[in-house]
Amino acid sequence: MPARLSDAEKEKRRAIRDARTIVEQSLKSDVNEAETRRRIERIFENVMGYDPFVHLSEILSKVVDEV
Repeated sequence: MPARLSDAEKEKRRAIRDARTIVEQSLKSDVNEAETRRRIERIFENVMGYDPFVHLSEILSKVVDEV
């Protein structure tokens, strides 16, 4: 009998399934570059926990510190 999945494992699998759905929808539709970029960001957010606002803030604070 396989071991039960933890809640974190279930959430990770759900995020990967959602990302797969986003990719399939993108392939079926004819979208512009901005929409494609937004969909890729959603995949990063769901699967990897990427937050564009946090990461952008970190980059901007480094640039401001250098100036």
